[in-house]
Amino acid sequence: MTSWWQRGIVDSGKLPLLVCLAAFVVTYLITRALTRLIRSGRSPLRDNVTANGVHVHHAVIGIVLLNTGAVMALTPLDPGLILIAALLIGSGSSLLLDEFADILH
Repeated sequence: MTSWWQRGIVDSGKLPLLVCLAAFVVTYLITRALTRLIRSGRSPLRDNVTANGVHVHHAVIGIVLLNTGAVMALTPLDPGLILIAALLIGSGSSLLLDEFADILH
């Protein structure tokens, strides 16, 4: 198993893609669960995040994460920072997709 992981994922350069996918899925599931809990009034986060009385949607956070990860990925980085960039891109993309209906309208 470890030789497959090393040969098939790490050595072939697919680890950043896997991290991006995992971050996307985990962030999406957590965001949906928290949103449902907030709407039902059972979440400790039921007080919405505001900036001077304006509700800050998680699409804003997603845009910041996605852009930060994209800029990081465009610069020469060591492998550890490439994985962080992949994590930011996956999480940011997930938050943006979750708010797509608000962005569209």
